[in-house]
Amino acid sequence: MYTDSDRFRDIASAFIEAGYITAPGRVIKLGKEASVLCCPAHPSLGVENVALKVYKDQSFRNFRNDAVYLRGKVWKRRDLAHLHAFKDQLWVDTEFRVLERLYDAGVRVPRPYTQIGHALLMEHVTADGDDAPMLKHARLTRDDAARVLDEVIDAIDRMLACGIVHGDLSVFNILYDGEHPVIIDFPQAVFANTHDDPYPLFLRDVERVVESLAPVPTDAAPAVRAAEVARNLWERHYLIDASVLG
Repeated sequence: MYTDSDRFRDIASAFIEAGYITAPGRVIKLGKEASVLCCPAHPSLGVENVALKVYKDQSFRNFRNDAVYLRGKVWKRRDLAHLHAFKDQLWVDTEFRVLERLYDAGVRVPRPYTQIGHALLMEHVTADGDDAPMLKHARLTRDDAARVLDEVIDAIDRMLACGIVHGDLSVFNILYDGEHPVIIDFPQAVFANTHDDPYPLFLRDVERVVESLAPVPTDAAPAVRAAEVARNLWERHYLIDASVLG
């Protein structure tokens, strides 16, 4: 029986042969759509470890509401006829492309190194020498939470300046390195300039992080603050019908 461990080993071998890692490493996370391994980096990378994200075959064929995220990513009509055959690769390509764009723009995301097939290699984010926890599980004081929220909103702003909407942002796909939030998981990201209706996805991203991190009860109602923050950020970069903003 061909197991996940067998598949991880086979995929890691391609990165070993390409001179990026020296061994398959250990599993950090087993997910429904992808798993992440911590692998010893080749000395040429100048870091101790890297993260290898391995997508499950065919996993995104059942991705909820995937048509919403595909808008603006496939422009040629002939591509649509083969969409199912290439959909899995499209998610991987999107994540790597987005990581490159955002990292180059100074957004706190893992540094991307390379992509081979249905896997990509990126920076291993740590906190005090261990795997960085999801923001959901980070122990934050009230002041820390307020500061982190400001930093996440700034990152969302920078992402939007790059034309990127995460599309599924929450405290479950933001890591905390002990000082700063690091945003991860971009396969469903959409391109605001080509997607036909990106604002609802953008608003949902803002709502989720504000509702999770905004101080309560002294702060304004999280939903109200989220709507105001989203509106201000969006209007800074894009013109949109006021009826859509609510």
